[in-house]
Amino acid sequence: MAESGLPGYETVAWFALLGPANLPAPVAQRLSAEISAAMKAPDAKSQLLQQGMEAIGSSSDELKAFIAADIARWKKVAADSGTRLD
Repeated sequence: MAESGLPGYETVAWFALLGPANLPAPVAQRLSAEISAAMKAPDAKSQLLQQGMEAIGSSSDELKAFIAADIARWKKVAADSGTRLD
């Protein structure tokens, strides 16, 4: 992006596993713990690194905060650019 005239600009692609609304808390907690552990396993980290990705394996609360921050950032980008829906 710096080469395009936007120094200091950063964007990343990210992936997350989201469940349906009203997923029972014990199920969500168990899934979160298992997925987080899997993403932190050395073989999973290695495989993803080979593909240019970094495994994070964050908690549900960390993911919620990340998504909220990403939405806020892109709202600002859209507003600053003057982008409008027709």
